[in-house]
Amino acid sequence: MILFITNDKVTEEHIEVNSLIGQTIIQMQERRRYKRFTIDIMEISGKMVLATYIKILDISIGGVSFKADRRLTIDREYALKIEGKEKPLMVKGTIVRAMLTESIKDQRGNIVPVYTAGMKFTEVEEQKVKEIAAFIENNLKHVNKDADIYSSSGRRQYLRVYIESPERSLLKFHESYRVKNIGRGGMLIESEFPLKIATVLPLEIFFNEDQSMKVSGKIISCSPIQSKESACYNIGIEFINMPEKVLKKLDNFILLLDKTDPDTPSFK
Repeated sequence: MILFITNDKVTEEHIEVNSLIGQTIIQMQERRRYKRFTIDIMEISGKMVLATYIKILDISIGGVSFKADRRLTIDREYALKIEGKEKPLMVKGTIVRAMLTESIKDQRGNIVPVYTAGMKFTEVEEQKVKEIAAFIENNLKHVNKDADIYSSSGRRQYLRVYIESPERSLLKFHESYRVKNIGRGGMLIESEFPLKIATVLPLEIFFNEDQSMKVSGKIISCSPIQSKESACYNIGIEFINMPEKVLKKLDNFILLLDKTDPDTPSFK
């Protein structure tokens, strides 16, 4: 440990500061215990399951409109969980419209874009329709208590109504990413979405069309890529709780990257 001496005396403050510096250096060294290999001999991609809280604006038997803090893709399917008075409603739907409507500041003062989107439910089986209708009727706001949710409204097939606790809803979706480098302890990926530090996510890495690997990863860094025209982020991920079988598959892939022979690998 390095100590600063003033007037031939070591102050407690200096000891504490230098102790923290020493601990930080050790942590940085331990964090990168394994060599990282840049992916330049093949294209490695993956997908992760992301989730974001949304605010429901209105809902009908056929769909829902809401506000979200991230850009959504038209015609893409998402899974939606809406909390209610009793059990939650789990539905799937495709985005039929989405537009940037406002911007707000978060607790750190960062500008956060807010999008308004419309989703059409894709599960149209009779039993699912009854489940959606029962959920709506059980969670209607007082102003809509006498509404006939099976009736049409203008060009809409079903009447849109308001429900209680519209902010208690979670949108889940799969997002693709590109692997930039990888090692036994983690990887660096490029993604269109920023991710919160310390978040743990289920991930899948595709080595080729036939071989993939499912892991859990913790976000340890996230920074914007300045050279990109559209918003993209470098995201550092630490692998956690890897089963022995998965770790062996990763080791085989890393051994390949450590060689100069660019032949296509076989992951068994």
